Amino acid sequence: MDEKERMNILSGTDSKETRINESKDSSDKELQAIEIIDKHEYLQKAFKYIILNNKSNDNPYHDLNHLLTVMKYCYQGAGEENVTGKALRELLITAIFHDVNHSGGKKSDEENIKLSKKAIKSFVESEDIDVSLDSMNEIIDATQYPYVVDADDLSVMQSIIRDADLMQVYEYNWIQQNIGGLSSELNIDFIDFLEPQRKFLEAAEFNTKWGKELKKERWEDVMKQFKMLEDACAVKLK
Repeated sequence: MDEKERMNILSGTDSKETRINESKDSSDKELQAIEIIDKHEYLQKAFKYIILNNKSNDNPYHDLNHLLTVMKYCYQGAGEENVTGKALRELLITAIFHDVNHSGGKKSDEENIKLSKKAIKSFVESEDIDVSLDSMNEIIDATQYPYVVDADDLSVMQSIIRDADLMQVYEYNWIQQNIGGLSSELNIDFIDFLEPQRKFLEAAEFNTKWGKELKKERWEDVMKQFKMLEDACAVKLK
């Protein structure tokens, strides 16, 4: 691989064909989330609420795209773990709200979670949706980072949303969003952010059978892409 190829990987572009394929992949993945929303009236209402009220829709990482991605994977995980009915409703609403009004690195995650819980309460009460706020608050607690709920203590729905929250790395643009977006929110130089991100990725653990199976299928490719990014940055520094 020459320097040009490495820098194309770093910038998120490779070739005309790659850009076309990635654009199609992006549309397909986004459509999956929209298709899920279209199936459930409560998600249609939640999506509209978030579009109109969420202050962090345009954050570098904790943005609308991330909310849709986590909701999408929660829906997939719910199917694998047999979560249905009211429990599914609570899981999906929590997922699409889990980082609403996120401070983008300006506040602790404990404060971010409080903002999300407040938004969920406001939405649920305004739409009179049949869910338990207590249950949803427990679900969202599993996403607070550093983790405050031990893996051994996670419920099925907490396990699903924690796994789904890690799955942004399975999206076509994860390097731009995860590395570029998070480093921007945390005000850390992109290259300086690579080492802690490698440690985070190497330590990442999934909790559901579904999550563990996806990791077996996809994690090698995630780490391969990350190594290519590291190599590209090393070339840039020379």
